[in-house]
Amino acid sequence: MAETIVALNPITQEKIAEFSVDDQASVEEKIGRAEEAFPAWRNLSIQERGKYLKGLRAVIYQESDRIVDVISLSTGKPKIEAWNAEIIPILDLISYYVKKGP
Repeated sequence: MAETIVALNPITQEKIAEFSVDDQASVEEKIGRAEEAFPAWRNLSIQERGKYLKGLRAVIYQESDRIVDVISLSTGKPKIEAWNAEIIPILDLISYYVKKGP
């Protein structure tokens, strides 16, 4: 049977989700795929990388309500704190790198 990790709400101790743990072979396969993909990323221009970062920022913003819900459930933080401490800083950080990268 595969090993799993159970995520609990820290306030209620309710089970939020269950995640399977990858075995060594699966981890090595994923690392290999990442290593194979890296040269393509390395060869992108700063402007092309910026387009990907803008896309990432857009997805995070579009999904921010769902992300805030997960953060709140898994950490016990109030939703406003999850938004202010987690979402806003990452959106700002991505914007900073898009502007300063080129």
